[in-house]
Amino acid sequence: MKKKVLLSGMILAISIFLCGCPLESEFPLSIPETAQLDRDLIGNWKFINPEKEEVATITISPFNDHELIIISPEENKNISAYRAFVTCLNGEKFLNVQEIEKSEDNRHWLFVNYSIRDNRLTLRILEDTLMKNKKIDTPQALSRIIEKNLKNKDLYSENSEMLFERL
Repeated sequence: MKKKVLLSGMILAISIFLCGCPLESEFPLSIPETAQLDRDLIGNWKFINPEKEEVATITISPFNDHELIIISPEENKNISAYRAFVTCLNGEKFLNVQEIEKSEDNRHWLFVNYSIRDNRLTLRILEDTLMKNKKIDTPQALSRIIEKNLKNKDLYSENSEMLFERL
């Protein structure tokens, strides 16, 4: 059964359909101080909704030398803001995403695999399915599990892919 899930208060400020639960962690996949900015992410992006129900946009900008800020207007005229930085695992690129609006004590990290081709940004949100009943107490332990399962279809829900087009 498909259900509308708002990820961490609307991850990337759009509603998407997911079957599972997004992977949330108290720590990121790596440390932001060593992250490299992926300049191809920077710009304005429009969500391509195959059901044509809603149009959402996000703006990705450099926050500092290592991190990005993702801004998205919401329908109620509020603005959602997310801190993000890139981690590469075996050639795959992941955004470590954290909602800024929450107090620091309540912030968790979400992880989004991404690729860019022909001015199109594809995002896939990692699910918690493979992490259940596993002891994950460091960023390295989390990264190892993800690296070992990069080809495993259970790393993502079947409906977790979102497509954006550069504006």
